[in-house]
Amino acid sequence: MANGKYLCFIDDDVICEPQWLDAISEGFRKGYAGVSGPAVIPPEYRKQRDIFKYEWIARLFASSKEVGKLTKAGTWTRGASRADCSYEGEVDYLEACNMAFRADAFWEVGGFDEKFEGVGDWSEPDLCCRLRSFGYKLFFKNAARLEHHPSQTGAYTKRLKKCSRLENYELFSRRWVKPCWQHSLHKWTLKQYINFKEKGWL
Repeated sequence: MANGKYLCFIDDDVICEPQWLDAISEGFRKGYAGVSGPAVIPPEYRKQRDIFKYEWIARLFASSKEVGKLTKAGTWTRGASRADCSYEGEVDYLEACNMAFRADAFWEVGGFDEKFEGVGDWSEPDLCCRLRSFGYKLFFKNAARLEHHPSQTGAYTKRLKKCSRLENYELFSRRWVKPCWQHSLHKWTLKQYINFKEKGWL
């Protein structure tokens, strides 16, 4: 129902830096359709995310330092969550808990696709891929920084439901990931991870 010129999406477990909104605005003044920035996860909160607990597995498919890139394996890089993130420039996607769009561009490509079920895993990078397919550019502004304090309650518990999470990833990858051995291996690993979580082995 928002009718402003820009649409900003942040999570309810983030703390924005004082200059956050000014930095987002500066990105739009440069002509970009979407603007993001670091979503730094402090060490004590990293322990609550499996992607950091099992970092050695995540590194098989994506850099822990690179920012805003979608890999051949069909996953995302994690550099934006680091306190030492210094990147500024164009990106493939925006951080899901720290993203803002020009409303006209957002609605031109149809907004979020509600075919992504559950809590909408992978709907955010899908939207970013559609914007880029229309010729729009996305910008990562280092000063648009916030701290992310992810919990393991609320919507997080729903993210691990096997059906919607795997189906959402399959939908995203069919649209945007070229078949290759890295992608096949990543899909297999993701399925094993969710199975192990459901059985309480992780």
